[in-house]
Amino acid sequence: MLQVAVAKRHSEAMRDVPQECRPGKQTAFQSFWTALEKTFSLQTDKCAQYYEKLLVDPAYEVAPTQVSDEFVNENEKPVRD
Repeated sequence: MLQVAVAKRHSEAMRDVPQECRPGKQTAFQSFWTALEKTFSLQTDKCAQYYEKLLVDPAYEVAPTQVSDEFVNENEKPVRD
């Protein structure tokens, strides 16, 4: 379950890279505008949110009840004689 959550997280992160996190792909005007927005904006930093989503371990987001439910379901399979 954890590996699936990690794979899903990385897949989403690679698909949704904000423009602010790719300075090499920006024009000079876009870089200037991004710096200006970071300085005078009260919004949260999109790049910081992106890296938080990418680097925070999904194990902290999986509820213990989900783990126990999956464990019980996997171990309820009948044992053959």
